[in-house]
Amino acid sequence: MGMDVVGSGEGNANMSGDQADNSRDQKVRVAIIGSTGYGGVELIRLLQGHPQIEITSVISSSSAGVPISDGFPHLTDIIVQNLDGVDAQEIAGKADVVFAATPSGVSSTLVPQLLDAGLKVIDLSGDFRLKDAASYEHWYKHAAPEASYLEQAVYGLSEVYGEAVAGVDFISNPGCYSTASLLGLIPAISAGWIDPKSIIIDAKSGVSGSGRGVNLGVHYAEVNENLKVYKVNKHQHIPEIEQVLTQITGEPVTVTFTTHLVPMTRGIMTTIYASMNNTYSMKI
Repeated sequence: MGMDVVGSGEGNANMSGDQADNSRDQKVRVAIIGSTGYGGVELIRLLQGHPQIEITSVISSSSAGVPISDGFPHLTDIIVQNLDGVDAQEIAGKADVVFAATPSGVSSTLVPQLLDAGLKVIDLSGDFRLKDAASYEHWYKHAAPEASYLEQAVYGLSEVYGEAVAGVDFISNPGCYSTASLLGLIPAISAGWIDPKSIIIDAKSGVSGSGRGVNLGVHYAEVNENLKVYKVNKHQHIPEIEQVLTQITGEPVTVTFTTHLVPMTRGIMTTIYASMNNTYSMKI
């Protein structure tokens, strides 16, 4: 998760054996806002099996008071609680950490309330990934969050920024396409193998990536036996990928990024092309 579960090593070094065992047995209390979305339900599945996590609140603004198993029967006898409404103070009374699996434009106003209530927050929306407010408003078409919260958010690509996310109060989770692209590109760029100015990303995603909302673009008759390009030069993960690569290289990076919707439920594949630097291309 990128947050301390049992305290720092220095603190535990001074504990007796019994105290250390009790600390390890103490579970982190977790709340999930947006529990009825695809991301929220998948998060429940992952966290339910975590030995140091206890899910103490599942939250949905549209279905408060209803058992979550009504919409997801596979959770019967697994999550035996009704869905809570969105109230920062009530959430803080039940949880230590809250995941915000909410649409972009919602988290920007919700997350500050959660942080001010004393919660640690992991935001799964895109509202805090871009550090430049004007860039966020251009790509996401929403008003940007307050600058102080943008500065506080730590980009949660843990495979690369593992040390940065440990112990912080606010993590902005990376986007799906961004994760698939960056984990392929960063090792090659860091090793000096490829020219960062030559990157082309061909990305394909299953339909669940667009969420549970109904629209013509994900209608069965539109998607089945079809493959189509979408959001050409408009996808909000473009500036996110470029932001991270620019930080790594120290120079502005622009990528060619094209997304495709494929007729499957879930999954992402990115095929990435780039020119090799002369030193390495000669060896091959």
